[in-house]
Order: sequence, then structure tokens, then C-alpha cells
Amino acid sequence: MSPIGLVSATRNDRDSFMQSSALGKSLTQLQALNVPFDLYLAERNKSPLATHYNRAIQQAPANQILIFVHDDVGLLDRHITQRLQEGLQHFDALGVVGNRVIRPRQPAWSFPEKIGQWDAAHRLLGAVHHSLADGREVFTRYGDTRCKAAVLDGLFIAAKAGVLRGKSLAFDPALAFHFYDLDFCLQLGKAGLHAGVWPIAISHGSAGRYDSEGWRQTYQIFCKKHWGPLPANPNTPSNPNTPSNPNSIKPGTPTA
Repeated sequence: MSPIGLVSATRNDRDSFMQSSALGKSLTQLQALNVPFDLYLAERNKSPLATHYNRAIQQAPANQILIFVHDDVGLLDRHITQRLQEGLQHFDALGVVGNRVIRPRQPAWSFPEKIGQWDAAHRLLGAVHHSLADGREVFTRYGDTRCKAAVLDGLFIAAKAGVLRGKSLAFDPALAFHFYDLDFCLQLGKAGLHAGVWPIAISHGSAGRYDSEGWRQTYQIFCKKHWGPLPANPNTPSNPNTPSNPNSIKPGTPTA
């Protein structure tokens, strides 16, 4: 069995990534715990994540578990290899949070129609710890885990390279930094594969942003690819009216 493969992109060089990013620092800790892994790192990256992710899919050994992960994610689970091996006995791809369903033109894994309007609690899955820039530490439990999911949050997605190659699955470079996760999960379903949420301890350094021009442009591309162009009327339910500071922390979540 090959060691797990960590696939990530960073704006920094390799040394700065290892010393200052949440992912890099957590990899140093995993090394100290003798957890074996390969690192597929795109340094000083400005290209779509898909460019790097797809290269790793093609280059990795067929039996290697690849983790597509953001560089602001800390891997806190010393048993991560065993967790992934267990989860991939039940599902073809794993995440830590997700949703049981996905609707046409859904603008985020947790928001079915409009950004900031949460899906029903029984549809949300998994849990994640947030370490925020303002010093707050937030643990959010969205719902059950060890469950089948229609869509996963792209902060952490794991799958075996050979499984993805066998179905000719790849991330879409047109969805450079947004919606690549939702699109990838839709592709999984069309290929007859199953995604699931599994309990893996991680920490995320961002609560998510949904109000950039790049996000809005990519949303148009994503919708057109799967469901056709967005309706022209901005008051339609499928238009993701964006509040000023939306994020992925559920209201009422205790902070420390």
C-alpha cells in the first residue's frame, strides 16, 4: 500500500509553506509521528487547482489515496491513514463535511438556494474545527458522519488515484478556485461512484467567502455547465443573493 498523497497548492514557496501554512505545519507534526505521506505541492501557484489536482491523479500509483486539500487546513488526526482506509471501504470518495442532496444551481454545499440560508439540519453532514484569523476557535458539528453524501466541501476530498483514473474523472480547470468540488461530486454520481462523509480531525483557517467577483463569475460557468444559463431575473430563487459577510460557521455555534 502506498503512503497517502497530499495534493495542495500554495502561493508560497515550499519552505514558507512548511513553516507558516496550517497544512505545512501539520505535516511536520505527522512526520514526527511517523505517519508516511507523499506531498504533491504546487508552489507559488496561480493556476486553477484542477491543473495540479489532475496531474497528481495521473502520476500517483493506482492504489494511492490522494487527499485534495487546501493549504489553510491542518491535519490533526494521527490515524488519518487508517481513517481513510476504513472510509474508502464504504465510499469511493471521502470528505469531512457535506450535504445529503444537491439541487440545481446550488451555490454552496451548505446553502441550497441562497448564500447564508442554511439547508435543513437533517441534510447537513460532518464536522470541522475552525481556527480563525481573529483568534477564535470554533468547532462546528453540521450533522451525522459516516454517511453517504451527494456533495462534499472541497477543503478536503480523498479518493484513490486508480478509482478516479478508471472512470476518467478529473477536476474542471474552468472552475479555477470555486465550485470545482460541487462539479467533481456531480461527476462522481454520473460515473456511478459514491461520496461519503467520514470523521477525520482537521482544522480549517477560513470560514469561507462567497462574495468575490471570481466567485460570481465561476458560479455562472458552473450553472451553465450543468443546468444552462442563469435566469435573467435577479429575484428568482436560483439567484444566490449574497450577504455582506457570509461564511460556513452556523449561527449559534459557540466560540472560544
